[in-house]
Amino acid sequence: MDIYESRDKLGTGISWLYLSSIVSVLAGALFYIFISHLFPTEIVGVFALLSAILTLFQTIFTLGLSNGIQHFISYHLGERLHYIPI
Repeated sequence: MDIYESRDKLGTGISWLYLSSIVSVLAGALFYIFISHLFPTEIVGVFALLSAILTLFQTIFTLGLSNGIQHFISYHLGERLHYIPI
């Protein structure tokens, strides 16, 4: 693999990530505009509060979960390999 090919793949991946972020932000904005026309202000406020709380919980609970899972799985797999008789 040539260095230029890897740069092209990296550039394409970055472009797709930025595009997906832009689409996500636009979809969220359109969703809030849509529900603000359908429901009263109290319902939209409650929905926004619940959405913020769920995002906060998601951020807090997944903060170290992937690192912890990776550590403990590797530790137990290594421990199991340690006890295999030769």
